Amino acid sequence: MMGAKRMGRLMLVMAVAVTPALWAQKRDQLVEMQRDLGLLQDQLKTMERTQAERLAAIEKLINQAIDNQGKIATVVGGLEAAMATQQKALIAPVATIGSKVDELSTEVGGFKEALREVNSQMRKIQAQMVDLNNAVKIMQAPPAAPAQDPNAPPPGMTSEAVYQEAMRAKSSGQFDLAEQRFTEFLRFYGTTDLAPNAKFYLGELAYQRDKFEDAVTAFDAVVEGYPENNKTLDAMYMKGLALGKLDQRAEALAQFRVLVKKAPTSEQAAKAKDQIKRLTPTAAAPVRKKK
Repeated sequence: MMGAKRMGRLMLVMAVAVTPALWAQKRDQLVEMQRDLGLLQDQLKTMERTQAERLAAIEKLINQAIDNQGKIATVVGGLEAAMATQQKALIAPVATIGSKVDELSTEVGGFKEALREVNSQMRKIQAQMVDLNNAVKIMQAPPAAPAQDPNAPPPGMTSEAVYQEAMRAKSSGQFDLAEQRFTEFLRFYGTTDLAPNAKFYLGELAYQRDKFEDAVTAFDAVVEGYPENNKTLDAMYMKGLALGKLDQRAEALAQFRVLVKKAPTSEQAAKAKDQIKRLTPTAAAPVRKKK
């Protein structure tokens, strides 16, 4: 019994001795926790203040952007109105200028045409003045008649005058006069650029008067003398027609075939192909036997 009582008292004494130490340790831990809690509260306050400042700055920037957008919209609207007004102001002058340009282009075209006509008339007048001047000179001081060169044109004669007279006579149906003038032209101006034309028209005149042999001779002169002239293909075609009129079918076919080979895509070749079809004999259709 005594031993148990002593043990209980000992434990009580030990409990009393230990409790203050535990309380002191707990108190220190509590103080430390309160200090940490204070620090956390300070950090939270700092973060809230920083966040509020940032939000205020962002809100300010947003308000400034909204204000700037309104100002920009106002400026753009003003520019659009000014551009619309300027465009309306420019439409009428531009339309007027375009109309004036069209009128000026028309007038320039008419002026060019009139100028070409004037130049043509001037060339004719100059040729007439030369002829008149030569005639006046002859009348005022007729020279002694020298030995006339048979290949030289008479005084006052010009190649243009003779050629134009021949063309007028041909167009009016005066075939004899046209033949005479073309012959004179070739006699005195046979080396000029219009010589192939004159020979071709002599062939046409002969063809129109049914002088087909003379026509073949004239067209031959063009084909052989001027193989690359602008009248060569026409002369080849007309020669084929004249040979056909002379019942020289084989020669005519040969002539048309030469023309097609020389210039297969030309207008004359197309007409020659038609003549070849017309002159080429076709085989008679076989007769069916009755059953």
